[in-house]
Amino acid sequence: MSNIEGGSSRKALTSKGIAKSISEEKESRDLLYSCIEMIDDPESKSILRSIKVDEDHHIKILEHISELIQSSSTKQLD
Repeated sequence: MSNIEGGSSRKALTSKGIAKSISEEKESRDLLYSCIEMIDDPESKSILRSIKVDEDHHIKILEHISELIQSSSTKQLD
């Protein structure tokens, strides 16, 4: 989430951009989960689990932003 997902400094956030970012975060989270399953070292597992939790948090934030964008779009149409 180092960049603003779904947008840039010159463009507004878009539903398409947010959806793409959510997909990328889920892909990253799933890859981390696969790595956790393969690692035997408890310390390394712990580190990867904390990163996975961070990815889950990013997904929740992006899903919330997506809901706000959809709600805002609906209100503008009324």
